[in-house]
Amino acid sequence: MAKYIRKLTGNHYRGCNDRLARAIDVMAGDSTVYEYTYTTGSSYEWTFQGATPLVVSDIFAISLLWATEGEGFVCVQETNAYGCVGEPVCIDINVSVGVDDLLTQEEVLAYPNPTSGKFYCTLPNPTVTDLTNWNLIDLSGSIILQGTLSSPTNNTHSFNFTGIARGSYLLQIGSASIFVHLD
Repeated sequence: MAKYIRKLTGNHYRGCNDRLARAIDVMAGDSTVYEYTYTTGSSYEWTFQGATPLVVSDIFAISLLWATEGEGFVCVQETNAYGCVGEPVCIDINVSVGVDDLLTQEEVLAYPNPTSGKFYCTLPNPTVTDLTNWNLIDLSGSIILQGTLSSPTNNTHSFNFTGIARGSYLLQIGSASIFVHLD
C-alpha cells in the first residue's frame, strides 16, 4: 500500500473537456490525494469511479482508496465565485494488483472467507519466501495488523483475526493481495 499526491491541471477556460492524455497506473490498496489548482471563492465537484472515497468535499482536493482492479477515473469541475462552471478536468486510472501478484483463483486458496477470526491461505511457492511480511489493511488504507511468515512445507498459512472489527480488508502477503471479509 502506498500513499500518493497527484496534481490535476487543466485550463477550464478553453471550452472543451480536458482529459489528461495518459492514464495513471496505481496499485490496489493505494490511497491517493488528488489536487486541483485552488482559486479563491471557487467550489469543486469531484466525480470518480473504481475507488472508495476517504475524504470528499467541495474543496480543491480529494482522497481516494483504489481497491478494485480495473479501469477508473477522477474528474473535477470548478465553479468560480461568480457561478461560472468550468469544463471537467479528468484523469483515467488503471488499477492493478501488480505484475508479481497476478494469481488465478486456482493458485490461491483462502478460507473461510468470510471469516469470524481464524483464516487460512495457501499460496504458490514463488509467492512466499522465508520471512515474508504481511499486512492486514482496512479500506481507509490503515494497517490494522502486521507480521512476518516463515515458509511452511505445504505453503498454508494461518491467521487469527479474532477481535478485529467486521468489514472488508486487504491481506497483503509479500507481493500478493487477498480480500478478506470479517463477520
